[in-house]
Amino acid sequence: MTLRSLVRVCFWTLAAVVLFFALVPGPLGNIIPSDAERHYLAFLVLPAFAYYGWPKSSPALLWLAFAGFGALIEILQLEMNLGRAAEMSDWINDLSATTISLVITHIALRLLPNDEAA
Repeated sequence: MTLRSLVRVCFWTLAAVVLFFALVPGPLGNIIPSDAERHYLAFLVLPAFAYYGWPKSSPALLWLAFAGFGALIEILQLEMNLGRAAEMSDWINDLSATTISLVITHIALRLLPNDEAA
């Protein structure tokens, strides 16, 4: 298994974990006490894994995908009515963290030698 394949597997696993923790009610969903920190952590890590795992993807397309994923989480929290609160500020945190992640990952991948970035 190549590093890129491993990163792809990790990405999908992490995406499922993020979705689970975003939707599960009660203390389990609050493993990290700060709501803003949970959003920043998820949306700093996931886009970096996605960009590395699928390097030919457009950063703009990845940004839109994560904007949609963050919006989906907020909509599901609103609709499920299981004690999770949907907030516009959470989605804004997702968008800003995604932007930061994609910029940093883009720069990092350009600095890697060609054989490692492929």
